Amino acid sequence: MSNTAFVCALACVLVESMLCAKPLPLQETFANGADPTYEQVSKYYPAMLYPREAVGVPEHPLDIAVDHLGRIERNHGEPPVAWLAVGDPPAPFGDAKTPIKRRLLDGYVPVLLLTTKRDGVEYEQTVFGWSEGLSPDKPLYAYLRLRARAAKGAKLPVHVSLLTPDANQRMDWALPETSPGVAEACIRFPFPDPAEAEAVTASEFAERLAECASRWRVEIGRGARFDVPDKRVNEAYRAWIAYARLLVDKVNGVYEPHDGAGFYEENYGYSVLLHCIALDLYGMHDKAALYLDSVLHFQQPNGLYTQNFGLPDQGMLLTALAEHYNLTGDKAWLGRIAAKMILAGNWLIERRKLAPKEGVTKGLIKFRPYCDYPEPEFNYLSDACCCVGLENAAAALEAIGMRQDALRFAAEARQYRTDILASMDAAATTQPDRTVLPLVPDTQRLLKASGYGGGEYYGLVASCLLDSEFLPADDKRAYWITDFMEQKKGLAAGLCRFGPDGVDHAYTYGYLMTELKRGDPRKTLLGFWSMLAFGMTRDTYSGVECTTIATGANSWTLPHLYSCTQQLRLLRNMILREDGRTLRIGDAIPRAWLGDGKKIDVRNAPTRFGDVSFSIASKAKLDHITVRLSPPTRSAPDLVRVTLRHPAAKPIRSVTLDGKPWKRFTKDSVEITGARVPVTLDVRY
Repeated sequence: MSNTAFVCALACVLVESMLCAKPLPLQETFANGADPTYEQVSKYYPAMLYPREAVGVPEHPLDIAVDHLGRIERNHGEPPVAWLAVGDPPAPFGDAKTPIKRRLLDGYVPVLLLTTKRDGVEYEQTVFGWSEGLSPDKPLYAYLRLRARAAKGAKLPVHVSLLTPDANQRMDWALPETSPGVAEACIRFPFPDPAEAEAVTASEFAERLAECASRWRVEIGRGARFDVPDKRVNEAYRAWIAYARLLVDKVNGVYEPHDGAGFYEENYGYSVLLHCIALDLYGMHDKAALYLDSVLHFQQPNGLYTQNFGLPDQGMLLTALAEHYNLTGDKAWLGRIAAKMILAGNWLIERRKLAPKEGVTKGLIKFRPYCDYPEPEFNYLSDACCCVGLENAAAALEAIGMRQDALRFAAEARQYRTDILASMDAAATTQPDRTVLPLVPDTQRLLKASGYGGGEYYGLVASCLLDSEFLPADDKRAYWITDFMEQKKGLAAGLCRFGPDGVDHAYTYGYLMTELKRGDPRKTLLGFWSMLAFGMTRDTYSGVECTTIATGANSWTLPHLYSCTQQLRLLRNMILREDGRTLRIGDAIPRAWLGDGKKIDVRNAPTRFGDVSFSIASKAKLDHITVRLSPPTRSAPDLVRVTLRHPAAKPIRSVTLDGKPWKRFTKDSVEITGARVPVTLDVRY
């Protein structure tokens, strides 16, 4: 796309009628191929007004949530469990008038540090969760420490109180001075019962904190495959891993990924299965297998699997099972669960026999489409997920020699795809200047509900349809969707628009990936930076479901598993992704990450071809970038394409591979075939 065309298209994405009170200076910001940056994007709208984080123990059924005022919560919408206060009468640690700074330990470990200042005294509240052995089966304790530091002339408080909604349950402790001008007290209580709160020594607090932090660094480190020259991104994706581990609850021996902490405390099949895929993408294969086993625990005897979502669950089950095999190569595991996969595919085949035999819904399945719309209907998201699931299952079964079932599934999927595409073409509605794909073919419900605009549930469901990868990025029907979203108020700041001035950032993943596959990384980067700026808390990276972008008012649905999942998937695919038999590296690495002296490291990142490691080191002032690549070998790709987005958008002048001249390069990428051993690329500009 030319720069002029990009700017025009981006204007449609960013400048949304009256919503954008501060339109971005597009010509200046994106001229000459410049990337959007976090700093540019974040300044146009405010940060979230109501942050909320969770701390605790991985996979524990209870999560300790901390609200925007530093109060301890269990279930949002209920009164807080307890909160700290100082002074006499006691003043709460947090109030609506005094800013609170929020950070996680090391920037990403789920130990929350809150700081605020009043009357010359700085207060620091530290909150974490602990259980014996950090076990999800043992009672969970909330640990809190309050430190007070007095400026010269300010007076330290002498008491700290733990308050609860029950005014008769106040507990007080001394706040002793531990060094000149510094006082602290440490408290713990079995969560969520503050009536049993007690003071603990500073040494016990420090010991439990060290144990908690050490365990979390190991847990997070198992998925920390990337180091990029951007502190915010390095912290953020590790925090997403941590929040996601907290949102898995061990319930009656079954591991259930829930969408929230104190809200959405259920399995949502579609979200659960996408999360299993994200775990596999980050190398946490044992956890993905464990959670997939839990999903199969809920599969019905007839092969149907839905949990609180709808028919897409069934298709995503097949896709997630196949993708676990694709990313691990574990034939023994696939053989163990193959009967469940076949059962799920057979359910779809039998259900399709009940589908209409003619008309616009020929071959489609009428079923509940998703959690917010319980009535059965024909919906392309449902059928697309199920068709792709059958295709993926067929390929996986073929790989382990179950040819008869693989051929059955492949044949059914071919006819299913034919039926869906024919339905889409027949249902398409023509407006004066565009063709629009109604996602509900017979009633056009979503189009009507959105006022024939590209936002609201139309945009969310359409982006999920793109996420299914049923439609190739360059398919005309995919353009019907993305053009409509861009041109009919479906996006704000590059994110799916929801409500009169809100966004639902995680649901934008399918749109952003489609633009990346079309070779337009700037739109993808715009969405990625907007996710960081408006889809989560800016300093603790706690993702939310919905944000009123113009004011910063946000929903209380944070931290949110689906957000963690889609953010993790998007970052991984920006850095490396599969495209058929091609492994693509660096498609949407921001140009700034290749500035002079900067380096990107990727360690044993799973792909469908096997694990890959690489480093990209830039000496931009010398017009020199070095790539060291250890390619995957389990099933070597036909082509490895390394894209190097030079910080000044310079074209590549020459390349050597292991010191020998290499001619397979374009202005911004190098292509390698047949690589099975580590190689070094020296790229000159």
